[in-house]
Amino acid sequence: MLMINLNPRQSNQFITEIRKARESLTSGLHGRMRVCVRRAASILTEAWMESKGMESPFSDVYRTFTFLLTKFEGQTDIRTILTHLTTRVDENYQIPEPVDFLDEVYRLAHLLEINLPEVE
Repeated sequence: MLMINLNPRQSNQFITEIRKARESLTSGLHGRMRVCVRRAASILTEAWMESKGMESPFSDVYRTFTFLLTKFEGQTDIRTILTHLTTRVDENYQIPEPVDFLDEVYRLAHLLEINLPEVE
């Protein structure tokens, strides 16, 4: 299996977003943590799309993830993660089901066969 490597910009951005996500979670800022994880996941999907010679027809992450749902027909794990990342919060700013978003971004990297940089 040929693994995808993030370029230096993507690696730096991924590390920054994961660090921010961890800090936000520690501070009880779950909404901010989710935003950071979504950004980290968008870096992964950008790298995956580049490796396939694809460009996103959209500039925003939500629409890109929704677009990618059509590219992963039958790949339940990836579709589940993308669905979690695009789930809207309710009127109390809560996610309808409990999701470990940090775990999800690492699972997404594994499923997309992407080598991740070390994040301290």
